Amino acid sequence: MREGRIIRNNKGYWESYALIDGLPDINVLAICEDKEGFIWFGTEDGGVSRYDGQSFVNFTVEDGLASNSITSIIEDKEGCLWFGTGSWDTEGHGVSRYDGRKFININTEDGLADNNVWSILEDKEGYIWLGTYKGISRYDRQGFKTFNTKNGLYNNHVRFILEDKKGYIWFGTYWGASLAMMV
Repeated sequence: MREGRIIRNNKGYWESYALIDGLPDINVLAICEDKEGFIWFGTEDGGVSRYDGQSFVNFTVEDGLASNSITSIIEDKEGCLWFGTGSWDTEGHGVSRYDGRKFININTEDGLADNNVWSILEDKEGYIWLGTYKGISRYDRQGFKTFNTKNGLYNNHVRFILEDKKGYIWFGTYWGASLAMMV
């Protein structure tokens, strides 16, 4: 396998894509397929890239994205894309919501627990959960509610979020997992 590329298995054949193909950065931190079939790649320092099967279209802070360091991507039930931002060595810039026309940026000034957003999930009820370095933010389309160790979260550094078949929300942290049964 070659380093610094996106690798795809196409019916047993390996295809790779790199900077020369239009990818803005070789370090890909997040991947999401939207309802239209576009593949979105969040990169460490090149923003986000949309692949249509033929070519890449790239979006950066110059296009309205909160940061060029994209750590997580989801598409919500309304068809909007959410891009979490973060960095190991600097302050993140929150999350960007993209409706297909423009980016709306959300950060701690809007009620987000922290600007380093490592994971995002939309649950079955339509809540958006954002895993940050300072706990979890739950967005209900009106505002945010924060959950952290004071509320029973095992650790505030939340890297992964999953909703299981029973509707339980699981949070993977640096020092263990937490389960939210009813919040």
